[in-house]
Amino acid sequence: MIGLTSMIYVPFDIFSDTIARSGERSDAYMLAEQLGGTTVMWGGLWLVITLVVIGVCLRYGLGERSNIGFRQAGGNNSLKEL
Repeated sequence: MIGLTSMIYVPFDIFSDTIARSGERSDAYMLAEQLGGTTVMWGGLWLVITLVVIGVCLRYGLGERSNIGFRQAGGNNSLKEL
């Protein structure tokens, strides 16, 4: 339950800290100062990486006994409920 809650909270926190309040001092703000770019760019990059990692974890973390399964249908991955 703690892991699931943390996983759901991460994208919201990244959006809130780096995109919604981009003018405030944050890690993304400091990266923008040191390496260039904007706070929104760094926040967006982190958000995309986070969503990809969450998707991969959900895709491969669901076991055979899960009530949600993934299958190949016509070359496309599709989500089905069992």
